[in-house]
Amino acid sequence: MASNFESSIQRGCDFIHDFVCSPCEEDDLNTEAQYFCNQCTKYYCVNCVLVHNKLFKRHSVLDRTDMTKWAAAPGMVDVLERCERHPGEALKLVCGDHDQLCCPVCVAMDHRLCSSIQHIPDVARDIRKDPGFRQLPQQVAVLRKQIEDMKNDRKKNSSSLRKTRTAIVDEIKAIRKMINGILDKMEKTTVQELDRLVADQEMSIKKDMESCTQMHDELKNIR
Repeated sequence: MASNFESSIQRGCDFIHDFVCSPCEEDDLNTEAQYFCNQCTKYYCVNCVLVHNKLFKRHSVLDRTDMTKWAAAPGMVDVLERCERHPGEALKLVCGDHDQLCCPVCVAMDHRLCSSIQHIPDVARDIRKDPGFRQLPQQVAVLRKQIEDMKNDRKKNSSSLRKTRTAIVDEIKAIRKMINGILDKMEKTTVQELDRLVADQEMSIKKDMESCTQMHDELKNIR
């Protein structure tokens, strides 16, 4: 059982590399890259780098001791998402049978019997020739235009909303001013009416007091 497992891993490692030599890949070969050229932004195996160095003697070539500097290279495989089941392993393969991204350990353990295991760069190699891919820039441009239009519409809506808010506040203030005017008028009228009633009552009380005084004097004289 262990030998079968090891042989499965070995078969997987035959075509699974962190970095594939760019010239070899162009020749449909799958050779592990050991070097990276900053100027060419390409990967090279031990054999191809010798040819490269003869042709481009002034190019800066980095070996695997400087892999941290390879991060500047476009299309770097290591930037792929990491496998959730096997932390530290990158999702470098795709299983066509299960339509699933896989890391090398996934292939060795769960997809040994699958007939359609491909390296992601191999799957994407001819993607630029695909009509759907060629239409992507135009589709992206249309989406960007739609997003920009939506953004402008939202700006207009925001501006319209602020104007509506200002108009409503002005209307509220106008209504309040009108109500205050009505209340002021009611207050003035009520106070005037109250003053008239009080004056009438005071006049009536004064007359009653004068009558009482007169009657008191008359009674005093009669006595």
